[in-house]
Amino acid sequence: MSIFNTKEGMKYLIYSRVSVKGTHETKEESSIPMQVKSCREFIDKHRGIVLETISDDFASGKELMSRPGMYRVISDLENGTAEWDVIIAYSLTRFSRSLFDLLKLFKLLESNDKYMVSLNENIDLSNSAGKLNLNIMCSVAQFWRESSQENVREKMQFMAKEGMFMPGIAPFGYIKNKKSLIPDPEKVPIVLDLYKKYSEGVSVDKLNGIYPQFSTNTIQKMLRNKHYIGKIVWKDDVYEGKHEAIVPVELFNLVNARLPKTRKNPRLNAQKYHYLLSGLMHCHCGKFLSPSGNYGRKNKYFYYS
Repeated sequence: MSIFNTKEGMKYLIYSRVSVKGTHETKEESSIPMQVKSCREFIDKHRGIVLETISDDFASGKELMSRPGMYRVISDLENGTAEWDVIIAYSLTRFSRSLFDLLKLFKLLESNDKYMVSLNENIDLSNSAGKLNLNIMCSVAQFWRESSQENVREKMQFMAKEGMFMPGIAPFGYIKNKKSLIPDPEKVPIVLDLYKKYSEGVSVDKLNGIYPQFSTNTIQKMLRNKHYIGKIVWKDDVYEGKHEAIVPVELFNLVNARLPKTRKNPRLNAQKYHYLLSGLMHCHCGKFLSPSGNYGRKNKYFYYS
């Protein structure tokens, strides 16, 4: 059966998605309303029934199960509770940009006697030529995704070698100026005071009491931050930065000689819990908050610091 020869009265599930970083399509084409409208027009033309609309807003197309909407679609298929006959999307990339995930989804649909419609691609899965065409298009989509990732990595490494600051929030003590950093005259004294006091024997816990706006974890990260001595770090490599250092190298080395060694392996217990706000919450200084937990008398409490 051709996916474009669907019978009248078939029940459709409309799936739409926009990614975190946007797409190569125009702003109109990448919007949820536009995708849904196009799908509805197709369904009306084929005299179908819109059973439901599911959207994943600002969700990456890399993994199927990481998206709430697609997770539900797959769960319904695996549990045999999907009441729709056809799932429809504006393009294959709305489902996924991964060849492996797309093939997995197609196999799951096939085993449940469900069908798929993609408006942008004229695909007929009823014959071997259509399946070959599908594999070619999926491979091309994955190639462009991986190629884009490689280009980003190469650009980041080039910026680091040139001493430019990476995209992101400037470290406390600096002001971001295009691709470089400028010392913040109001915050530099605080950074220097943290380094000086720690070098004189003041513990991180006591520094936290003096500067409660910083968590102990944040203070340790600040004391290890090579940006303060004019460096740029990219993965395991360290390069000379174009920005001005605000901490003397001798003081930095003295402080880091006293700091406890960082553990290479993450805590096993930290992997047991999913902190949904990780990478989203940050304090006024611009640093992201780290998830943590502690035991009370009866329960365990989770928080960000």
